[in-house]
Amino acid sequence: MKFNPALLPEIDAVDVVKLKGIHAGNVDAYMQGVVEAPHVLVMDELAQQIADLWRRLPSGAQARCHTPPYGLRFYRCGELQFQASICWQCNNIFGDAKGEQVFFAFNGHSEPSRRLLSLCKQVFATREES
Repeated sequence: MKFNPALLPEIDAVDVVKLKGIHAGNVDAYMQGVVEAPHVLVMDELAQQIADLWRRLPSGAQARCHTPPYGLRFYRCGELQFQASICWQCNNIFGDAKGEQVFFAFNGHSEPSRRLLSLCKQVFATREES
């Protein structure tokens, strides 16, 4: 499915999933197969910041690997809208939107991309401090 991050619908919560060290065996399977991975559900302003940065991800060229440190699940009224694993090293995103597989190659060095990675790290740093 052709994918455009800018078309992410309105959301009210984001689940940030830590994928480091998880080996899915298939790039499309990271988010569908992870139930035991550490995750933090964020809402309100932080969820909107993550969604805004997601929508601003610019397209780019990808490498041929996929070692995602994080995945995101976007929710609206408790219903999963979209989920994806994100690899800043390889500049690619694999996920699914309501059962349809999606792929996006992005510029992992762009300002929105770096800020999104920083927010994902921040979510887990804050969790580990409390």
